[in-house]
Amino acid sequence: MLARYVGRIDSTFLDRAWTYQRFAGLYMVVGHLYYGEETWEYARATFDRCRSPRRPPG
Repeated sequence: MLARYVGRIDSTFLDRAWTYQRFAGLYMVVGHLYYGEETWEYARATFDRCRSPRRPPG
């Protein structure tokens, strides 16, 4: 991910990335409910991976 990133990389970079990933999980569920873009199983699995307010270590 870092090799392709062109923005600012500082001590908050991974926290910001985790926030955006959490939004992606929410958008998956909304996309399923409103537009049927994803299956419920896929949308729910993505959402469940992102439910923690703390990012995974790394």
